[in-house]
Amino acid sequence: MQVWAPRDAEDPFWNRKGFKSLNCLFTAGASTRIFNVIASYPGSCHDAKIFKASNFFQRLQEQNGRYQNLLVLGDSAFYSYLPFMAIPYRQAESRADPRKRRYNYDLTKCRVIIEQVIGILKARFPILHNGLKFKSMELCGKVIICCAALHNFILDHGHQQSDRPEDMPRIDDVELSSDESDFEDEERENDDRLFRRQQREKTSDKIVRRYY
Repeated sequence: MQVWAPRDAEDPFWNRKGFKSLNCLFTAGASTRIFNVIASYPGSCHDAKIFKASNFFQRLQEQNGRYQNLLVLGDSAFYSYLPFMAIPYRQAESRADPRKRRYNYDLTKCRVIIEQVIGILKARFPILHNGLKFKSMELCGKVIICCAALHNFILDHGHQQSDRPEDMPRIDDVELSSDESDFEDEERENDDRLFRRQQREKTSDKIVRRYY
């Protein structure tokens, strides 16, 4: 989410798209209900590093309680070795195997929901669309979380969704693979290489073998 970071400490908030932001990670379901929000890291932080440091990640690893048997769909910025994470194949792999290509396409159709959720939030709460102008980045994060909570409240109480469907992102507007544009820091690359050797099958491999 775009923010107006303080000038004396703005450097970490510049993201790779060229504007200042908080790197917010949302997890949502097919109904657009938001399950988890992380809104406390500057825009330069890598998605995978934020996810790995979160309480949500720890709960997913425990595989009990509310998140038992939950499968998380992510983009190529995330780790492939996690048993609860399904990510797209790299372009070279998907081009060589039609089953993996179909898997990538179906995964992207499901993942577009999170783009729709962000579009809904910005349509419902103009403060998010126009950029948060608070000096405190902690306060900016709290506002984002409050907006997500209000979004769930609206869903729970059966209010009609007033956002226009034509304003929401569609499958045609989303790249089928983002691995070439995602930045992979050294820590994530080393971790991924290690666990690829330790784990024989990625979650995506199991899905392709069983359903494609």
